[in-house]
Amino acid sequence: MKNNKNKIPLSGKNIYVDKKNRNVYYNKRTKQGFIINEQLESSFKTFSNRYIIGFVTFALVQFLVLENNVSPIIAIVAGLAAFALCEYKYRKVLNTCPMIQNFDFEKATKSIKDLKNVNKNVIILRSVLYLLLSVLLIANIFVSEAIKESAFTSGISLLISLIAAYVGISYLISVFKQK
Repeated sequence: MKNNKNKIPLSGKNIYVDKKNRNVYYNKRTKQGFIINEQLESSFKTFSNRYIIGFVTFALVQFLVLENNVSPIIAIVAGLAAFALCEYKYRKVLNTCPMIQNFDFEKATKSIKDLKNVNKNVIILRSVLYLLLSVLLIANIFVSEAIKESAFTSGISLLISLIAAYVGISYLISVFKQK
């Protein structure tokens, strides 16, 4: 794994680094590890966020539907379609990864510890962008008449805003914890 100071390392709930310094995704249900090499890292990062991609697609289409007085079923179908496509691609990426049977994740280290090797400016920039997104989504609730009128869409906007704020604050905390 290259040590690029401007690249945020692969991290997440079930991502570990084994003794050979390889990123390993551990599937707790099947008790299998998948080695995520550098060529697949970007695809894995994208498609592992399949739930978020589906939800954000739903939310964006919902905002468009409100503006044009179209059935909200279109937003639900679009969100489910985005999720299904990402799920398919995610499984396809995992199928190309070398598998480790009975991976002992307790002997591996969590990859989030690699964040200390990343340039602080990159982490601060990401944090600021997430916090800015959070503020803009809240502002959009008050500015857009269609969103103001729909409690459901306002709630979606607020939820996405809270998630963005959480991620931004998490990045800031990681910067302050660095020495």
